[in-house]
Amino acid sequence: YIVVRGGLTCTIGRAGKGKTVMNLNRLLKWAAGKPMFDGWHDVDGNDLLAPTKPLKTLIIENEGAGGLFHRQIGIMLHAEGYMSQADRELAKENILIWGDGGYSGLKLDDPKKLAEVRRGCEIWQPDIVFVEPFRGLWNGEENSSTDMAVVVDALVEIAADYKCGVMLAHHERKGGTGDDGEKMSAGRGSTVLEGAVAVIDAVREIVPPF
Repeated sequence: YIVVRGGLTCTIGRAGKGKTVMNLNRLLKWAAGKPMFDGWHDVDGNDLLAPTKPLKTLIIENEGAGGLFHRQIGIMLHAEGYMSQADRELAKENILIWGDGGYSGLKLDDPKKLAEVRRGCEIWQPDIVFVEPFRGLWNGEENSSTDMAVVVDALVEIAADYKCGVMLAHHERKGGTGDDGEKMSAGRGSTVLEGAVAVIDAVREIVPPF
């Protein structure tokens, strides 16, 4: 559950296995300055994998009906025992959601759309940018390294230029690994992403308590 500032982190898994809920959970907790899981402490009682400060996140919703992320976050925030009122207010303060779901038409191989995202980073100054889903971010072929590289390069530049971590979610190949049997190349389509990301999370299945 590591996000690298200035680099890309990608969560890979089959459809419907909980990638989005897991990522929203970590972003909400980090927005309140908390570790993803309560009770993760070292021998001295210090939180493990907790940010040093509450993190600001720009969530770009680019799939499904508009408002789904707002609804899911609302459900999570108000789940009984999920977090304190003070932490809830911090999370609300530090998370900004953009987009109208699949209707937003966000394609990062379109210079105008890319410029909008960069302006958002300049204004919001996020620690993390979470874009969902990865496949929806370009007009070209999924198996084309040239088409995918345009978007991956744009995301790498955003991470570097704004000193933020960029998080993505991507669908896994049917076999669960790449042609070479490696989990790092398990993402669907071209292997360009494999060579660009700093961290890949492989999700088997998440059963949320929400």
